[in-house]
Amino acid sequence: MEVFNLIRGLSPHPAAFCRLQDKTLKIYSAIAEEKAITDMPGKVLSDNKTYLKFVCHDGLISIRDLQLEGKKRMKVDEFLRGVRL
Repeated sequence: MEVFNLIRGLSPHPAAFCRLQDKTLKIYSAIAEEKAITDMPGKVLSDNKTYLKFVCHDGLISIRDLQLEGKKRMKVDEFLRGVRL
């Protein structure tokens, strides 16, 4: 999984990043989940309470530790308490 390896390689500094709701989202820690996926790559999956996952071409990336632009670094469950996707 290229995306997972990019996240691991850039953690903790400078950190991998993407855009979420027109803001920069830094990703410090993630877990790769290799599954057969039918959704389009780039789709965001979340229950808005405990998990945040991004669809990749060869599986899912489950985010564990992140930082939204203008916010502090936090675990995904803390992040989801304050942000609605």
